[in-house]
Amino acid sequence: MAAAELKTQPSQPSSAPKRSAKRVADSQMGIDDLSASATPASKRECPSPAAVASPGTESKYKVVVKPRECFDVSKLSNRLLQSAFDTCLKTTAFQGFSIHHPTNSVSVWVRSLADVDRLTHLQTLPVTADCTVQVQAYLSSGSDLRRYVVSGVDPGESPEGLITALTCSTHKIVTARYMGRGRTCLVTLQGPRTPPSRITYYGCILKFHVYKPGVVHCYRCFRTSHMRDSCPQPADTSMESVETRTYKCGLCQTDDHEITSKDCPVKQKALKARRQRKRRQRSVTQEERDADIPTSNRFELLSPSEEDTPALVEPENACYEVPTYSDAVKRGKKRVQQPANTPKLSVTGTDDLAKLDQQIQQLQMEVKRLAQRRTHLARPAGPTAMRGTDVPYAASVPELSSASAPVKMTPAELLHFVARQLQELSKDSLLVHKETLRRSTRALIPPRGSDLPGGLTRREEVALRRIRVGAALTPAIRATWTSGAQPPPTTCPFCVAPATEATLDHLLGTCPGLHQARTRHLRGLHHHPGRPPDLTRWTHVNGIDNHRRPTSLKSQYLKNPIGCR
Repeated sequence: MAAAELKTQPSQPSSAPKRSAKRVADSQMGIDDLSASATPASKRECPSPAAVASPGTESKYKVVVKPRECFDVSKLSNRLLQSAFDTCLKTTAFQGFSIHHPTNSVSVWVRSLADVDRLTHLQTLPVTADCTVQVQAYLSSGSDLRRYVVSGVDPGESPEGLITALTCSTHKIVTARYMGRGRTCLVTLQGPRTPPSRITYYGCILKFHVYKPGVVHCYRCFRTSHMRDSCPQPADTSMESVETRTYKCGLCQTDDHEITSKDCPVKQKALKARRQRKRRQRSVTQEERDADIPTSNRFELLSPSEEDTPALVEPENACYEVPTYSDAVKRGKKRVQQPANTPKLSVTGTDDLAKLDQQIQQLQMEVKRLAQRRTHLARPAGPTAMRGTDVPYAASVPELSSASAPVKMTPAELLHFVARQLQELSKDSLLVHKETLRRSTRALIPPRGSDLPGGLTRREEVALRRIRVGAALTPAIRATWTSGAQPPPTTCPFCVAPATEATLDHLLGTCPGLHQARTRHLRGLHHHPGRPPDLTRWTHVNGIDNHRRPTSLKSQYLKNPIGCR
């Protein structure tokens, strides 16, 4: 019962990966605080089953026993294993071992290094009463043990010679063995958790670092946590015997080509479309980019264009001078410092010159119209801003001075200059238009005045506003509260006979005393021809006369409002 319970408890530490060194299985030994962040928790700590079951009887060291041949340790009998450990450790009913299926090994937890020395001499484990299996046992981890990799030792030393030659002033060297065939060895130290100050080998100070276990791979079953020599599977796993499924291309859903091949028709179509798109983007000539001439209407004309105005048409027989490669390279370097030179445009023929002059004249007229528009929008808003009917509108607009434009300009430079002027005028006119709208809307909105009469204090104004919205606790509202608290009368208060029941039909149809009481109260009211008929006429501005307003608002009812405190 106790053995079965111990077998299920150390299942968590059994998931730790094994060492990749020769003749080494798993290692779950803790390391120093300096490397705690780089090593998983499963490799830094290895709680024993005894520590989990009873904290008072903690097992400090773990010894790993693994087979030397291809044998599955899960087939071993727990009763025979306990007998073998009792014989080796000289105990009775030993408790503290567990079988690890991923690593194909047996972990044994003991309390002293003397028990570790006894277990390392264990050579065989009984499978049955007549059959045994060859095993090897070694110290894996401990609560006060740390492992370090030391470089620079002499090759060919025995384990006992390494332990004798290696010295440390702060820790005790427990075990030492070579890692491969080089000059590196794995040293197990016993002592505090702090790293040692230095490790010497025959008086020579050697370099060392914390040992970090790696993942062990088996090349027989292609799994982890154990090596090929201790694999429980007797035969090698063949990857070629397993039939794999046929994979199809995710783009064309066919299997006639590889998934990453460029022969896919869908991929070829996409590449072709991409090349065509780049070819269209490179269709703009280098000369047009260097000239920086606006070929499209990138600004908005403020005045409508005439229908009979011919469009700007480039002459058919215009010849452009193509720059050489060296000039283009020099122009590209100087583009940041100075603007690019405009290509020279040579026009042949008298008709072409006449068309070009006509286009220049039309652009100048457009500049004049934009200047007139700008001057009109810059005028201040108001009723006096209207111009007279006898003064022409164009007379108030100054002419475009010829000094603003260069005198000697080529036709292409003149077109570029006019386009820039139109763009600047459109921006300025937009700002002027926004300012004009702001001024006009400011004059249209009247200032908000107060509808309360003057001469009232702050307390009286608050009381008046509360009475208007029905938030004040007036005497009429208090009367409704007091009347609701009293039970309604069961007999009619207007009739002489006391036994008459006060029903709705009696009060509205057959009660003679109600009409008499209503007439008596109406006659008792003091009628005045200028008296407002309701509360709205009393409190609002339109219903109160100027000479009566202060008197009505400053009455005792407003000076001492019940709900305005």
